[in-house]
Amino acid sequence: MEAWELDEEVLATWSSKVRWKGLEVVVVPVCLSMHWTVIVVDITNSSICRYDSLLGQSTEEMRKVGAWVNWRMRKEGLPGRAWEMQNMPVERQRVGSNDCAMTVMAVMYNARLGDLSVASLPRASRGDE
Repeated sequence: MEAWELDEEVLATWSSKVRWKGLEVVVVPVCLSMHWTVIVVDITNSSICRYDSLLGQSTEEMRKVGAWVNWRMRKEGLPGRAWEMQNMPVERQRVGSNDCAMTVMAVMYNARLGDLSVASLPRASRGDE
C-alpha cells in the first residue's frame, strides 16, 4: 500500500467551515490507493481509533489526523490534546471484495448514533455465507 499523505490545503479549506468548540467526534474516511479505512477522533476522551477491514496496524494515519485536529483546534483558541491511539478490531474483508466501503459506512453511521463498540458494527458482506 502506498504511503498516505494528508492534503493540508484541502483539509484547511474544508475545516474552516467547522466550528470546533463543543465538537465531540470527528470522523475521517481515508483512502489508501484502492482501500478505504476510517479514523474516528473522540475529542472528549482524547482518543483516536482506526477501523480497517484489512486489519492493518498502522498508527501513521492516526498521528497525522491527530496533528491536524490539534492544529485546527488551536486555530480557534482551543487546547490541543495528547491522543491515545488504537487500531480497532473489525471483521476482515474477503480478498478481492469491496467490503472496506461497508466497514467505513457502518463506522460513520454508528459514530452518528454515538455507539462505536465493535459489537455494534454489522458484519461485512461475505457473499460466500
